[in-house]
Amino acid sequence: PNLENAAVGRGYAAANVFQASALAMQACARQSQQMQINAPCEVVLSGNDLIMPGRTIRAGIGATSPSPVWHITGAKTDIFIVGSIHFLKATLLPLPQSIHTAFDLTERLALETNPVLFTDRQRASEIAQIMQGDAKENRALMDRRLKKALRSAFKPFGMKTRELEQLAPFATSLLLGQQQLMSWGYEGNRGIEVSRYRGIEVSRYRGIESNFVRQASSSGKPVIELEGYLDALKIMAETPLAIQVDVLKTTLEQLPNNPDHMAKLVRNWFAGDAEKLYELTVEQSSRTEGETALIRALIDGRNQTMWQNIQPILTDDIPTVIMVGSAHLRGEQGLLMSLQQAGYGVVQLSQSGDPIGI
Repeated sequence: PNLENAAVGRGYAAANVFQASALAMQACARQSQQMQINAPCEVVLSGNDLIMPGRTIRAGIGATSPSPVWHITGAKTDIFIVGSIHFLKATLLPLPQSIHTAFDLTERLALETNPVLFTDRQRASEIAQIMQGDAKENRALMDRRLKKALRSAFKPFGMKTRELEQLAPFATSLLLGQQQLMSWGYEGNRGIEVSRYRGIEVSRYRGIESNFVRQASSSGKPVIELEGYLDALKIMAETPLAIQVDVLKTTLEQLPNNPDHMAKLVRNWFAGDAEKLYELTVEQSSRTEGETALIRALIDGRNQTMWQNIQPILTDDIPTVIMVGSAHLRGEQGLLMSLQQAGYGVVQLSQSGDPIGI
């Protein structure tokens, strides 16, 4: 590429990859301002990881392409369901117009849990508590090879094995995935509260749900939750420790492929291909029978709870937009299937917000 008209920032000799990414982004922003370039910076190389640029991920997706939004027909009033994604970066914006259209046409917002409330002291305390592990048990379950892999994986983030032993294995897996995404420039609209561990912050980004919760609050639209804020964490925390360790091993083994996998997830999300996104999510997390059962519980099991809470929305007279993770939409027990089996129609919208196929 021609870099003569591009702003470039570099971060090196930093304490960890977070700091290196931050230094590079700051340097890029300064140069961008000097060159009067009106575009966001992004991380394209982090350590040995090549990160696909946002414009490459979105290439070929136009106004008439499918979007992650469906209009539900047959309900008492206008109902839309939006498949969300919990990590994005600035170069992937703007969001599809269809999401804004669905929000503007409705009077209520429903989502899995309210991400803005994750900063509530009681919630944060309960989340931190459920993520804690027994250091003695963890040491007994983790062999030398796993401990060595953990030291190597977390060294770029400035964390030591002794700190990780204080977390449940599932929480260590989550933390590793979140830290990796953040070092690549992705930011989450919500996350597990781990700020007390070396001051790491995982919920800085005003992402999709957070953004629309704030818009709803400022405009007086009620916000409702479709499940308990600890539901997903409880499923993971109550999983046998041996399976949690298997999940952690799988997470570590898949690290080299994660940048490309994330790009595929985001690409399929933008393209409104919830079926492929569901397949990628299950495929990435199903090496053993125990891991398969866990991912099914996290997706299909929670779908049942959310479906029970969606049904009253379909029969009252308040126009509502429902936002849930895209992986919850497809599959045999996906929410779109539940809607169709209950006799409702599901019409996918284009990126510009127009119905497709009508």
